[in-house]
Amino acid sequence: LQTGDLENSYIGTNYSAASWRQDVGKQSVMGAMLTNKFVNGDFYTTAGVNGRFSTAEFFKNKNLDIGWAIVKTHRTDTAYQPEAFAYRAFISYPNDKFSLFASTQRSPQEFNPEIGLLLRQNFIESFAEFAYKPRPKNRFKWIRQFEFAPISFTNAQYDDTRDLQSFEYRVQYFGLETRKGERFTMDYRIVAEGLINDFRIGNDIVIPKGTYWWRQTSTEIRTFRGRTLSLASRLVRGEFYEGTTTQLRSELFWRTGKFFNVNLRYELNDIKLPQGNLRTDLIGSRIEYAINPNVFGSVLTQWNSAQEQMSFNFRLQVIPEIGTDFFLIVNQIYDTQGDKVTMLRTTILGKLVWRFTI
Repeated sequence: LQTGDLENSYIGTNYSAASWRQDVGKQSVMGAMLTNKFVNGDFYTTAGVNGRFSTAEFFKNKNLDIGWAIVKTHRTDTAYQPEAFAYRAFISYPNDKFSLFASTQRSPQEFNPEIGLLLRQNFIESFAEFAYKPRPKNRFKWIRQFEFAPISFTNAQYDDTRDLQSFEYRVQYFGLETRKGERFTMDYRIVAEGLINDFRIGNDIVIPKGTYWWRQTSTEIRTFRGRTLSLASRLVRGEFYEGTTTQLRSELFWRTGKFFNVNLRYELNDIKLPQGNLRTDLIGSRIEYAINPNVFGSVLTQWNSAQEQMSFNFRLQVIPEIGTDFFLIVNQIYDTQGDKVTMLRTTILGKLVWRFTI
């Protein structure tokens, strides 16, 4: 991908990416990737390798997955940085009656891929979860499976100082899935955040830097999505920094048929702190449609009270033939402050994907 020069704006830049994937054995895989950015005579390169070993024959036909990835970045405009690499490794044992998942990952301050999405920098994290999921045989025949997770914790530290960045210990003390597809869970969690700078969550609300601990409970219910009407709702209540919070997210799904579906969504965040109170509401709707198996898309509209803006997204996908996809996307943002609605910007995108074998 080559971008052109724009006066007093963007400098012409060249982007390239390549990836390779190879199946190994029955279920395992190996892979490698390389991305490069060239601008102003300098290269910004990211290279990585990854692998996953999977088997369904572990210890009397149990499932086992072990995966890893190592990624290194290099740039020619600075001296060589040996610490500019990130990694992730995990082990998963997803079985009845017991399941186990554990992972570790690291992304130091020096790691900067330039091309791609980097959600977080300067952290090292450990995660582990253990669950007990029995299936009733004689009693409670309407229940397909219970789920209890006494251990689920995430611990993240700043990579350079090893100070606490975030922590969560969650206990799912009750959960079940019915034979008709409904799910119900209840959990309790202890959360911590280490702020190295003041944290602004509202126009006039600033949380001073420091380490904060709090406790929350949550309840979630989901009905089977295959029905004409289905519901998914989650309620979280408890402490939040030095105050309290109530969070609610609910979605109603209406399946009118195989060609047309409607989704209604509402989200509430109600925060009360010594520095002040903050409430945000988000209302949205998604319509999914299919003219035929080769022409389909969606329309998404949502409004949020924090920015007092309404967004509109139109997406159309056309498959002229197997292996070829065309996408048309229209995004619009409207300002709803005051007595009138004003359009802020419109973006129109087109994309053609053509696949071939060599």
